[in-house]
Amino acid sequence: MKLKDANYLKFVRTLPCSMCASTPSEAHHENYWLEYGSQRMNDYVAVPLCAKHHRDRHTFGAKNFWTTDKFILVLLLTSLNYLSQSKVLSGRTLDEVEEITKTIEEFKNKFANCADKSENNVYNKYSERCVRDVVLEYTEYISKVVTGDNNE
Repeated sequence: MKLKDANYLKFVRTLPCSMCASTPSEAHHENYWLEYGSQRMNDYVAVPLCAKHHRDRHTFGAKNFWTTDKFILVLLLTSLNYLSQSKVLSGRTLDEVEEITKTIEEFKNKFANCADKSENNVYNKYSERCVRDVVLEYTEYISKVVTGDNNE
């Protein structure tokens, strides 16, 4: 499966920093959310960070840099922006685009289900294993959409 995509990385670099909205940004591969020990490079976990925040992320580590909510939001928004602004969806039927949209909505629900909720429905702790599994599944799905291989 194609998890490397130079066009995706180029697109990510056009976005403002996820932390401060400054430009230019760099494409940071957030490997923390992948399988432990995974050696597979996955460009679909790349998120935009300015040089300062990119250095901060590497200095402080993922758990001290991101909240899980923020990372999930940035991951979803980055890939949705790519799908909507690139030519990935051109030539797709309305039914295909609706199915992709529905599947991405299901992934949002999967991420939400990784959270333990307090009585007031506020996320207070995520199962890291669950988030990792959903990130891997989500990025593999986005790869299939980009390559046109999502009609299995």
